[in-house]
Amino acid sequence: MSKKFKPILPDLYVGKQLVTNSQGRILLNAGDDSLFFANNGFSFSTNGEIHFNTSQAENSKFIVESPRIQLGIDSPGSTIDNAAVKSNELISKLKEILSILEQMYNIDLLLLQPIAPIAGPCAPDATFPSKVQATKTRITNLKNSLDEIKSTKVFLT
Repeated sequence: MSKKFKPILPDLYVGKQLVTNSQGRILLNAGDDSLFFANNGFSFSTNGEIHFNTSQAENSKFIVESPRIQLGIDSPGSTIDNAAVKSNELISKLKEILSILEQMYNIDLLLLQPIAPIAGPCAPDATFPSKVQATKTRITNLKNSLDEIKSTKVFLT
Protein backbone atom coordinates (compact mmCIF):
# COMPACT_ATOMS: atom_id res chain seq x y z
CA MET A 1 0.00 0.00 0.00
CA SER A 2 1.35 3.45 -0.87
CA LYS A 3 1.97 6.07 1.76
CA LYS A 4 -0.91 8.41 2.52
CA PHE A 5 -0.76 11.69 0.59
CA LYS A 6 -0.56 14.78 2.74
CA PRO A 7 0.05 18.04 0.88
CA ILE A 8 2.79 20.37 2.12
CA LEU A 9 1.95 24.07 2.21
CA PRO A 10 3.80 26.14 -0.44
CA ASP A 11 5.74 28.17 2.15
CA LEU A 12 7.01 24.95 3.84
CA TYR A 13 7.79 22.93 0.70
CA VAL A 14 11.48 22.45 -0.12
CA GLY A 15 12.14 21.79 -3.81
CA LYS A 16 11.12 23.03 -7.23
CA GLN A 17 7.65 24.55 -7.40
CA LEU A 18 5.64 27.09 -9.35
CA VAL A 19 3.71 29.52 -7.19
CA THR A 20 1.17 31.89 -8.74
CA ASN A 21 -0.41 34.46 -6.44
CA SER A 22 -3.31 36.69 -7.29
CA GLN A 23 -5.45 39.05 -5.25
CA GLY A 24 -8.20 38.48 -7.78
CA ARG A 25 -8.76 35.61 -10.14
CA ILE A 26 -6.54 33.08 -11.94
CA LEU A 27 -7.97 31.88 -15.23
CA LEU A 28 -6.54 29.03 -17.30
CA ASN A 29 -8.34 28.72 -20.62
CA ALA A 30 -7.66 26.06 -23.24
CA GLY A 31 -9.30 25.74 -26.65
CA ASP A 32 -9.21 21.94 -26.65
CA ASP A 33 -8.54 20.32 -23.29
CA SER A 34 -6.34 20.55 -20.19
CA LEU A 35 -4.38 17.91 -18.33
CA PHE A 36 -3.03 18.20 -14.81
CA PHE A 37 -0.76 15.50 -13.39
CA ALA A 38 1.04 14.99 -10.10
CA ASN A 39 3.13 11.98 -9.13
CA ASN A 40 2.06 11.72 -5.47
CA GLY A 41 -1.19 13.59 -5.02
CA PHE A 42 -3.33 16.50 -6.08
CA SER A 43 -5.06 18.82 -3.66
CA PHE A 44 -7.63 21.57 -4.06
CA SER A 45 -8.31 23.75 -1.05
CA THR A 46 -10.64 26.67 -0.47
CA ASN A 47 -12.36 28.54 2.33
CA GLY A 48 -15.48 28.51 0.16
CA GLU A 49 -16.87 26.07 -2.37
CA ILE A 50 -15.39 24.00 -5.20
CA HIS A 51 -17.44 23.58 -8.35
CA PHE A 52 -16.89 21.18 -11.25
CA ASN A 53 -19.31 21.99 -14.05
CA THR A 54 -20.18 20.23 -17.29
CA SER A 55 -22.62 21.36 -19.93
CA GLN A 56 -26.32 20.58 -19.50
CA ALA A 57 -26.23 18.26 -22.52
CA GLU A 58 -27.58 14.79 -21.75
CA ASN A 59 -24.30 13.15 -22.80
CA SER A 60 -22.22 15.31 -20.40
CA LYS A 61 -20.64 13.38 -17.53
CA PHE A 62 -18.46 13.92 -14.48
CA ILE A 63 -16.27 10.81 -14.32
CA VAL A 64 -14.11 9.76 -11.38
CA GLU A 65 -11.96 6.66 -11.86
CA SER A 66 -10.33 5.19 -8.79
CA PRO A 67 -10.20 1.84 -6.99
CA ARG A 68 -11.85 3.56 -3.99
CA ILE A 69 -13.88 6.75 -3.94
CA GLN A 70 -14.33 8.32 -0.53
CA LEU A 71 -16.60 11.29 0.04
CA GLY A 72 -15.41 13.11 3.16
CA ILE A 73 -12.15 12.85 5.08
CA ASP A 74 -11.08 10.42 7.79
CA SER A 75 -12.00 11.77 11.19
CA PRO A 76 -12.94 10.29 14.56
CA GLY A 77 -16.41 8.80 14.33
CA SER A 78 -16.49 9.08 10.54
CA THR A 79 -18.40 6.62 8.40
CA ILE A 80 -15.69 5.84 5.85
CA ASP A 81 -16.63 2.16 6.04
CA ASN A 82 -20.25 2.96 5.10
CA ALA A 83 -20.16 1.91 1.47
CA ALA A 84 -22.54 3.36 -1.09
CA VAL A 85 -25.08 0.92 -2.52
CA LYS A 86 -25.92 0.19 -6.11
CA SER A 87 -29.59 1.07 -6.43
CA ASN A 88 -30.50 -1.53 -9.07
CA GLU A 89 -29.01 -4.36 -6.99
CA LEU A 90 -30.59 -3.04 -3.76
CA ILE A 91 -34.00 -2.73 -5.39
CA SER A 92 -33.70 -6.24 -6.82
CA LYS A 93 -32.84 -7.72 -3.41
CA LEU A 94 -35.57 -5.75 -1.61
CA LYS A 95 -38.16 -6.85 -4.18
CA GLU A 96 -37.07 -10.46 -3.66
CA ILE A 97 -37.36 -10.10 0.13
CA LEU A 98 -40.78 -8.46 -0.17
CA SER A 99 -41.97 -11.18 -2.55
CA ILE A 100 -40.91 -13.83 -0.04
CA LEU A 101 -42.71 -11.97 2.76
CA GLU A 102 -45.77 -11.54 0.59
CA GLN A 103 -45.79 -15.23 -0.31
CA MET A 104 -45.36 -16.23 3.35
CA TYR A 105 -48.13 -13.82 4.30
CA ASN A 106 -50.50 -15.26 1.70
CA ILE A 107 -49.76 -18.82 2.84
CA ASP A 108 -50.30 -17.84 6.47
CA LEU A 109 -53.66 -16.34 5.54
CA LEU A 110 -54.81 -19.67 4.20
CA LEU A 111 -53.70 -21.36 7.40
CA LEU A 112 -55.35 -18.73 9.58
CA GLN A 113 -58.77 -18.91 7.95
CA PRO A 114 -61.18 -19.82 10.70
CA ILE A 115 -62.37 -23.39 10.67
CA ALA A 116 -65.60 -24.16 12.48
CA PRO A 117 -64.89 -26.23 15.57
CA ILE A 118 -66.55 -29.59 16.06
CA ALA A 119 -68.80 -28.13 18.71
CA GLY A 120 -69.84 -24.50 19.04
CA PRO A 121 -69.84 -21.50 16.71
CA CYS A 122 -66.78 -20.07 15.03
CA ALA A 123 -66.20 -16.42 15.89
CA PRO A 124 -63.43 -14.93 13.73
CA ASP A 125 -62.03 -11.46 14.37
CA ALA A 126 -64.39 -9.11 12.54
CA THR A 127 -61.47 -6.75 11.68
CA PHE A 128 -59.32 -9.55 10.23
CA PRO A 129 -60.17 -8.89 6.54
CA SER A 130 -59.38 -5.17 6.83
CA LYS A 131 -56.09 -5.91 8.64
CA VAL A 132 -55.15 -8.35 5.90
CA GLN A 133 -55.95 -5.86 3.16
CA ALA A 134 -54.08 -3.06 4.94
CA THR A 135 -50.95 -5.20 5.23
CA LYS A 136 -51.14 -6.32 1.61
CA THR A 137 -51.56 -2.69 0.54
CA ARG A 138 -48.49 -1.66 2.55
CA ILE A 139 -46.39 -4.42 0.94
CA THR A 140 -47.60 -3.42 -2.55
CA ASN A 141 -46.94 0.28 -1.91
CA LEU A 142 -43.46 -0.49 -0.61
CA LYS A 143 -42.65 -2.63 -3.63
CA ASN A 144 -43.91 0.09 -5.98
CA SER A 145 -41.88 2.82 -4.24
CA LEU A 146 -38.49 1.08 -4.41
CA ASP A 147 -37.46 2.99 -7.55
CA GLU A 148 -37.49 6.19 -5.45
CA ILE A 149 -34.21 4.96 -3.90
CA LYS A 150 -32.40 5.70 -7.15
CA SER A 151 -30.34 8.85 -7.42
CA THR A 152 -30.88 10.83 -10.59
CA LYS A 153 -27.34 12.27 -10.49
CA VAL A 154 -24.93 9.85 -8.76
CA PHE A 155 -24.18 6.51 -10.43
CA LEU A 156 -21.83 3.73 -9.32
CA THR A 157 -20.29 1.01 -11.46
